Amino acid sequence: MHTNFDMKNIMEDLLNIYWLRPETALWRTIDMFILENVILSGRSLDFGCGDGIFSFLRAGGKLENSFDVFYGVDEIQNFYKNVDIYNFAKTNHIMIKNNASYKISVGFDLKQSLLKKANKLDFYEELLQGDGNNKLPFKDNEFDSIFSNVLYWLDDIDSVLAELHRILKPGGNLYILVPDVNFLNASFYHSLQQKEKTQGYEFLSYLDRGRVLSNIKHIKCEDDWRFALNNIGFKIFNHKKYLSSRFLKIWDIGFRPIFPALHNASSRMNIEDRLNFKNDLTDILKIYMKPLLDLEFQDTDSDKGFHFFHLKK
Repeated sequence: MHTNFDMKNIMEDLLNIYWLRPETALWRTIDMFILENVILSGRSLDFGCGDGIFSFLRAGGKLENSFDVFYGVDEIQNFYKNVDIYNFAKTNHIMIKNNASYKISVGFDLKQSLLKKANKLDFYEELLQGDGNNKLPFKDNEFDSIFSNVLYWLDDIDSVLAELHRILKPGGNLYILVPDVNFLNASFYHSLQQKEKTQGYEFLSYLDRGRVLSNIKHIKCEDDWRFALNNIGFKIFNHKKYLSSRFLKIWDIGFRPIFPALHNASSRMNIEDRLNFKNDLTDILKIYMKPLLDLEFQDTDSDKGFHFFHLKK
């Protein structure tokens, strides 16, 4: 484990923010570990920044304990119709405890509602709405550093990578997180319903919520990712595989089946009761999450589900 990585504090910060979806807090903690030494320097771009919270926390920002992302969601009744419940501009709920140690030059995202939330963080010097599937509204060789964990959601990944290569300065750094084919193998819906067509498992579509069928459009093995990246003209400076099949199977279920009921119940509570409920639940979750993370960081299996690439132009 990296000596500077304070897993306990990072896990608790993320669990506080994603307490009704603790599997998200687990994943983001592991992302933080993988990206520990990544600093977006010079003129920087967060490509697919969303609400900005992940990058804000990664840059040392802190949010008040009374904050969580679930104040800013809507249409919970359509959760199992694959509606993006976070795509609503409830901006007054963000409460900053400590500012980040640096700022990112540009945050770019498709969803204006998420950019409105990101704006409350005072973390991005500029926020720009746009479709990453199109030619990007940036000059050639404009950025020193770029981060993205959304590339596999876009339509034509080769075109997107070519655009990122175009706007990155020679010698600049691109950091990306992308899925491996093992990610699919850990999906109960893919394995039991989509792949094997096992009768009686159609209900697992409620677990998947459109991820395998619609959202995750590009999944490759390591060799294929390397070929695609080299073909664009990137040099692979560093690479890590992470997220074990054990973790991904836990994440695949998580609190997803009961999330709408938990959210509706907590939303009906007054502020004090809701915070007490949150504290009670997170205290229980920590008992399980810390050992799971310890196992994950010690895992040496090769069948992991995600890749981190540090690329140079």
